[in-house]
Amino acid sequence: MKRNLMKSVPLFKVFVLLFCLLPQLVAAQPGDPVLFDTDTPIDGGVAILVAVGVAYGIKRFRDERKRQRAS
Repeated sequence: MKRNLMKSVPLFKVFVLLFCLLPQLVAAQPGDPVLFDTDTPIDGGVAILVAVGVAYGIKRFRDERKRQRAS
């Protein structure tokens, strides 16, 4: 039991260091808000996702109805 714990301790230390230090290394610096427009339009993307969801729901409904009629 002690031998398995000793093998996992260095791996645990690596993961702790990785998760503590990595976010500090890859953090982006904030940009100049005057140069960049911070408003992001989400209109088109949401409309496409809703349309795909409705189409998928209709397909599932039709497939289920066909399956019930066949049995």
